[in-house]
Amino acid sequence: MGEKIKRHKEPRTGHFEKDADGILTGTVRDTHEIKFDEPTDLPVGAGDDEYPSPVDYMFASLVGCQISVLNQALKKARVDDFQITADA
Repeated sequence: MGEKIKRHKEPRTGHFEKDADGILTGTVRDTHEIKFDEPTDLPVGAGDDEYPSPVDYMFASLVGCQISVLNQALKKARVDDFQITADA
């Protein structure tokens, strides 16, 4: 019938800690390191804007997920020539 969906076998886990400079560093699935910071214009808990904020990652995750699903649907529909752009 259709293609079988491949699922990740390992659970989605992460470990996060904040360093002395207030930068939050995380390791996702024991493989990918990501760093978080906050913008300089926050009234409380402002950061140095050295890395993306958690909200930046949230928007990027949502857009990335939508683009991934759309890309899969277009490939399945045998649409070969397409371009996807997104603004958040």
